[in-house]
Amino acid sequence: MQDSLPYEDYRSSHEGKGPDYHAKFFQYPHRSVAWEIEQRLLLNILAARFPAPEQVRLLDFACGTGRILGLLEKRVGTSTGVDVADSMLQVAREALSHSELLLRDITQPSDFDSRRFDLITAFRFFPNAEPELREAALEKLAALLAPGGILVFNNHLRCSGTTMRVRRLLQRFGHRFRGRALHCMSDTEAEHLLERHGLSTVETHHLGVAPVLKEKRAFLPYSLLARLEHWATDAKGLDKLCNSKIYLVRPSRA
Repeated sequence: MQDSLPYEDYRSSHEGKGPDYHAKFFQYPHRSVAWEIEQRLLLNILAARFPAPEQVRLLDFACGTGRILGLLEKRVGTSTGVDVADSMLQVAREALSHSELLLRDITQPSDFDSRRFDLITAFRFFPNAEPELREAALEKLAALLAPGGILVFNNHLRCSGTTMRVRRLLQRFGHRFRGRALHCMSDTEAEHLLERHGLSTVETHHLGVAPVLKEKRAFLPYSLLARLEHWATDAKGLDKLCNSKIYLVRPSRA
C-alpha cells in the first residue's frame, strides 16, 4: 500500500524549519481543524487514563515546535520534549515555560535510556519515517514506558483515508503527483509494527474525513469544514474513511 518514501532519512527532514512549519497548524484549514480535534482528544485521554495527572511524567517524542507540550505541560507533573532538529526546538524554547527540551536522537544509546515516562506522545512521525527508523524509534519508546504507561501516536497519512483515495483516483485519470503526495501508511502496517514491539492497542480515534487536495485552502469554508470534521470524529462508520488515526497503546504484558 505504501508509496515511495518521502525522505531518504527522516532525521534530517526538518533541519532549518521552525516558525513557518509551526504556523501551518494555525493557518492551513485542514491542519488547524485537525489540531483542534487532537487537543480535545489528548485532554480527554489525560483525564480518563490518569486519575492524578499532576503526577504524570510526559515525554513528547519528535516534539518539533512544541504544540503538544504547550497543551499539556501545565497539566502534568513533568514534561520532556526530544527532537533532532534544533531549529524546531528553538521555536519550542521561546513558547514553553515548564518543559525540558532536549536535542537528542533517542534511538542512540545514552543515559536517557534509564528514564521512564507514564505518557509518551509521538505525532506526525511514524508514517513519515522510513521502516528502519520506525522500528528503532518504537523499540526505544516501548522501553521508555513506565509500568502502566501508555503511548499515544497518530498515523496522519492513512492509505484508506479519503485524501489518498481521491489522489489515487486522480492518478488513474492521468494526474501526476509530485514528491510525497501519494505516500501513506496502512492500518495493517501500523498494527504489525505494534505487534513486533509487544504493544497492544487500547483504543483508537479517527479524524479528518474531508479529502485534502491543497493544504492551503479547503473546498469548504472554514466554519463548515470545522463542523464537518468535529461531527465526523464522533460519527460511527466513518473510521475507515478518515485520513488520520490516533492509537493509544500499552505493552501487551500489562
